[in-house]
Amino acid sequence: MKKKGNSTDFEGIKDEVVLARHKNSLIGLSTMISGLRKLTIALTVVITIFGVYFMFNGADFYNHFHHLPEKKAEQTVVHYKIKPRKRIVYNSPKPNGCRLQVNRIHCLQNLQNQIGFKQCRNPACSCFPLEIFEKQTPSTLLGTFPPITEPMLPIEKELQDVEPLMDIEETSSATLSNLVLLDSSKIVNVGDIINVRVDAKDGARRQRTVGADFVQVWMRSVNGPKQASSAEVVDLKNGSYIATLRALWEGDSIIVGALPFTREENAFYIQMGREYRSFNFYVGQFRKEELEEFTLCSVFSVIPGYNLPCNFTEINYGFEWYCGKPVNVNLTCNDFVFAKDYDFVNIPLTLALYNTFVRSNRKIMIPSRIKLKIESGRTSQPQTNRIDCTELPRRETWNMIQPTGYFNGNKWENIKCHNPVNKLNFLSCFKDTTLIVFGDSTIRQYFSYIRSAFNCYQTTPTWTKLEWHQVSHCHVPQYNFSLTWAVQELPFTESFKASDGKINLKPAAVLLNEIPSSGRIVFLIHYYVHFIRQHYSLFIDRIRSLKTPIRNALKRNKEIHIAIKSPHVFYVSICPTQFSIFQGKLYMDILKRELAEFHDKVWFLNIWDMSTASENYDIHPPAEFVWENLRLLAGHVCNK
Repeated sequence: MKKKGNSTDFEGIKDEVVLARHKNSLIGLSTMISGLRKLTIALTVVITIFGVYFMFNGADFYNHFHHLPEKKAEQTVVHYKIKPRKRIVYNSPKPNGCRLQVNRIHCLQNLQNQIGFKQCRNPACSCFPLEIFEKQTPSTLLGTFPPITEPMLPIEKELQDVEPLMDIEETSSATLSNLVLLDSSKIVNVGDIINVRVDAKDGARRQRTVGADFVQVWMRSVNGPKQASSAEVVDLKNGSYIATLRALWEGDSIIVGALPFTREENAFYIQMGREYRSFNFYVGQFRKEELEEFTLCSVFSVIPGYNLPCNFTEINYGFEWYCGKPVNVNLTCNDFVFAKDYDFVNIPLTLALYNTFVRSNRKIMIPSRIKLKIESGRTSQPQTNRIDCTELPRRETWNMIQPTGYFNGNKWENIKCHNPVNKLNFLSCFKDTTLIVFGDSTIRQYFSYIRSAFNCYQTTPTWTKLEWHQVSHCHVPQYNFSLTWAVQELPFTESFKASDGKINLKPAAVLLNEIPSSGRIVFLIHYYVHFIRQHYSLFIDRIRSLKTPIRNALKRNKEIHIAIKSPHVFYVSICPTQFSIFQGKLYMDILKRELAEFHDKVWFLNIWDMSTASENYDIHPPAEFVWENLRLLAGHVCNK
């Protein structure tokens, strides 16, 4: 019995131990579950906070440019109470379209063994003493630039203190902004003035209270042949804009608007232009026998990584141009061979700004539209009693506000004069004439169009590639007509040192000084896109350089016609952080102001108005648009 009792007692104790263990396990499990619940709740709170933070600090880019649901709009009220106000700069890379296709990641590793004479033999993969393309580069690393002596434009004064965009909800949203007809009736007559107000709203649907957004408005026909014209837009500086149009045709039409660039984006361009001076750098080649090296080049004397730049201003006809002095001591500045457009500086951006710049298409439409019915009225377009465009005072081409004309089908009609030029009589307008078109690749389009459409026989070497960058000539003996494309000087796509020791491309100022004292000459000048990537003061200096040469050319040759081609609107760019048509609008004002003394003597071709009305997309407009540019020029200078 004792054994049995002892055995029973042992089993009882064992059962109690097992029961206790189960009980403790259950208590532990319960405690663990409770802890997990608390952890889950804590993690949920943390994730929610982070989610709200990132959602309202630019990550939710899609919703900003599309209509937000009402619930989202309510959430933003909470957001503005909790968001941090300190400035944060994210390590976001520049948009893919803003970099050379061949990346130089190797330049971030063991850099000293890959510069100077140790470089690769191709500029695309070459490394430089300071890598500014593959990693973000604060402007302080570039060096100290000489001060800009040019007084600030009013728009820069307005935008110089705008804080970097931290929250994409706080900038203007095209899709939430509105067009409002200010006139009482939607039925108007041909010739009537139409006034529209654009009210800019931010991502939380609040009315903006400041201006400086880049707003565009235009009108187009709904049915039948294409008819379109643009509006003159005035910034009220309170978040609203007044657009003035004119009814120029009969039929049903709509007024539409776009907001390609916001105030904060425009502030970025202005501020970075002053801070960095140039968004991009060129690469220069130095070569002597078997030795070769690539260095960085710029229109400004500060070259990152190079304490001793080579000054090529003298061989660049007095216009500033610099390249870093080769690291290889066996190469000197005299061994310079060529300079080529290279790559963009990797400038730090906030996440919100980055999200605004990743779009390649800047035609960001305002969804509201105004429908109108235009009936016959006191005027008709085109008017049969208007003067020919050759008789229009030159000053009129500078002083006209938009719309200066309208598209009637693919044909551009000037509202103040009649243009009889067509493809049959185009060459007759240039009989016994030398036409010199000076500028960039958009002017190369002028040369290409005339050469092809009018059988202009090319006398310079045949182009071996589509993107040709050398001066070209052609002529049509039957009309004693000669055409020259005079290629824009640096900053351009590429240039080299010619046999005479000078840079091969001559500035417009130099070419004007070479104009002979006799013979009928039409000289068209265009500066634009290759200056957009620099601070606007460089563009002002280049336009001022034209004054004395224009003055002397007009005195020397009484048969000369000089025309200035304006910037044009384009919406698509592989690199929107560098090519902003907001700058083009500034250039329009600069051209009119700086060349005011020539308004009675020089023609102004307002391509800005024409490209807005046509809704031009590409930086290189289509052929039919190029033809209307040429027809506009011919209409003014036609040799009857």
